Amino acid sequence: MRHILLTFSLLLGSFLYSNATSIRGKLLAPAGTNIYLYNYRLHVSDTVGQVQSGSDSLFLMPMPANAYHGFYRLTWSGGFVDVLYDGEAISFEQLRENDFDILRGDSWRSYRANKERLRRLRSNQDRLEELLSTYEGESRALKVAEKQLKKLQKNESKLVKEIRTQSSFANRHLRFELPFLSSSRATMAAAYTRENYLNLLDLSDTVQLHYNLVPQLLVAYFQLFEPGDNEDTEVLAISYLNRVFEKLEAHPLYFNSVVDFLQIGFQQMGLPKATHLIAQKTATHSACTDPLLRQRLQLGHGQEAALAPAQAAPVLQQLVTSEGTAVGSMSLTSTLLIFWTADCPHCLRDLPSLHLWLKNNHPQLAVTAVSFDAWESSWKAELRQLDGWQHLRDPKGWEGPTADSYLIGATPFFVLIDQKGKIIQTYRSVEALRAALD
Repeated sequence: MRHILLTFSLLLGSFLYSNATSIRGKLLAPAGTNIYLYNYRLHVSDTVGQVQSGSDSLFLMPMPANAYHGFYRLTWSGGFVDVLYDGEAISFEQLRENDFDILRGDSWRSYRANKERLRRLRSNQDRLEELLSTYEGESRALKVAEKQLKKLQKNESKLVKEIRTQSSFANRHLRFELPFLSSSRATMAAAYTRENYLNLLDLSDTVQLHYNLVPQLLVAYFQLFEPGDNEDTEVLAISYLNRVFEKLEAHPLYFNSVVDFLQIGFQQMGLPKATHLIAQKTATHSACTDPLLRQRLQLGHGQEAALAPAQAAPVLQQLVTSEGTAVGSMSLTSTLLIFWTADCPHCLRDLPSLHLWLKNNHPQLAVTAVSFDAWESSWKAELRQLDGWQHLRDPKGWEGPTADSYLIGATPFFVLIDQKGKIIQTYRSVEALRAALD
């Protein structure tokens, strides 16, 4: 009955948007909660809508015209959900923190159901295999366990075959997650060896262009295979990256976003030769068509010409403060410079915890936070969690001089600047920054 009432309310509320495909639902959030919808493509945040939930936390968000089909993220204070949009209206109800009852959205429902089913199959197999390896003998219980294990393996093989071969919209998204829907690292490593792991990524499928799991899997594939006794981690990383770049050669649209995420992952793993190779490939790749940008990315004497340690930090220009005061130009010294947006999930997740950590561990470190937000209201709404920092915003957003001078392609991005105004180091993740400060 509850679902019927909710569905009726959602359909009634969407009457004014009868000509627009929409996402509608009910959240475990107070009435009046701001909800943001943004594109979920690789590592780039691009907000496409903002609504405010009404009475009883019901909301309705029309999809933008000609919206691509793929994953979007709805985020609000205290939660988020990734929705798979295939051109049809979506409606859902949040039951618990990470539990959603999908009332409408066949592709999304199929994706979640198959993903959860595969996880259960593999988890149950892991438990039975552990049981069989622990106990020996010919007991009836062990024979039942062996029989059940074979049944689970058969069901898994059937489901995996369906996901790999059937070209439904949900399966096209799910098949790239197959190696990682398991609780056993050993099982994954045995099934997907160094010789075949990259073959799972079909970059000819344009669905992946709007799916940030692709670069996540690229990093995860490398981390899955620990170097052997006779293998050097940096050598293995360089060999792996060269294979990735070979795949990207035929798909330049993927290049910049994928290598941006690789840069984050390998920097976080502390592999300088690998990150150097990524920067070099970026500077010389055909996807980098801007001659000025190519020149600024070009390596020299083993370092990047732009944003390299010991280089002068670019001057900030044409910004505004949170009070609305214009700032013509500003040179920074002895500070941590953070670039972010209020619609970036990585920023909303990581910056509040970083703020608290810096306050407790590095209270003397000055922080300047520069936002590329198009909406001043959404930017100011997040500043309460980041008090004590110097807050600035580029009113031209990603098209302004700040993103250009600091070569920003995704957020968050961190730059440590010394007392002489020179760059100490740049970081693409909170984890790498915290490790450096410690």
